[in-house]
Amino acid sequence: MSFNEHAGFGTFDPSRWNKLARLPTQRYCWARACLETVNRRDRERLITCGDALAPFLIKHEEPHRIAFIGDPIGEPYDVLSNDNTIDDLAESIVKTGLVLDLRRIPAEAPIIGALQRAYRGRGSVVVIPRRASCPYIELDETWCEPEQHFSARWRSTFRRMRRKAESIGEVTFEIIAPNPKQVRALLSEVITVEAASWMKEAGIAMAVSRWRLRFYRRYARYAAHEGILRFCFLRIDGKPVATEFAVEFDRRLFVHKIAYDEAFESCSPGSLLRLEVIRYAAEHGLRSYEFQGKDTDWTYFWTKTVRPMVWLRAYPLTARGLWMRSHDTVRAGKRRVGNWTARLKGKLRKALIWRPTDRARQAPPAN
Repeated sequence: MSFNEHAGFGTFDPSRWNKLARLPTQRYCWARACLETVNRRDRERLITCGDALAPFLIKHEEPHRIAFIGDPIGEPYDVLSNDNTIDDLAESIVKTGLVLDLRRIPAEAPIIGALQRAYRGRGSVVVIPRRASCPYIELDETWCEPEQHFSARWRSTFRRMRRKAESIGEVTFEIIAPNPKQVRALLSEVITVEAASWMKEAGIAMAVSRWRLRFYRRYARYAAHEGILRFCFLRIDGKPVATEFAVEFDRRLFVHKIAYDEAFESCSPGSLLRLEVIRYAAEHGLRSYEFQGKDTDWTYFWTKTVRPMVWLRAYPLTARGLWMRSHDTVRAGKRRVGNWTARLKGKLRKALIWRPTDRARQAPPAN
């Protein structure tokens, strides 16, 4: 089967692109928003083989590597293909002669095995398990009452949270599938909630991160055109105090952004909203609620089910490929040593902090 490399993203038919999409990062609207914002200085390198598509690009600072479009955002990525075309697509990728750098792909992605077969005798494939996996809730009809999946103590806590919120003002929930004209006003409310959360101080809220603001404005508009965008809000007396920015397709709800106003922390608005969003997803027959980000302590409260992720690198058997593999190996070694040194310094710092003994604490003042 022949393959083609395209430099013209605009020549693709969105419906053809979206036909095989199973992740938000595989959809046309995501790639378009990325190429107009976070990847605007990079050069797209779209590889097709029949109906299969690898949405790659060449980074301007590393012209001998190819990566996924949208790579800096850090969401899960994968190629678009089916079982009949995956090996042909892997063969097409090998023929580029470039180093492949796929930072976060599902561990069960068929492209991993296909690339290992394709590079056999022509290069090497390195697969590194990522510490952070993607949590998700597998839904069925029992999740139409999500509270029943928690202990009696937590069900009581949820009721207490709701009463606390209602004591502040009228509580309403909204899950909106906006048209493109509604996006700007609704996204402004999301930005406002983010700016009232810990995300502003951390520097990742759209109100203080210009590249995130540019990207999510474009992405929201294009996703609304495709009919997959969902804005979710918990309001108290009309004021948005918690929000989720999500997309819905392939009978799954993918959550990109979550935030709540810390001024209302006492009633846990984020948890109250999540209960209603999960209820909505189950009542509408969706298969899963996808957290999209990384598994952390707070996601373990909701689910312990995760999708493991890996970092895949592939090096052609060429002088440049061999040099880049040795370069990456040295760089990874330095990073590990740096991390180990930082941890050791932290432990030493704690050990060297003087703590008075019980006798010293009980001794009378010197004067």
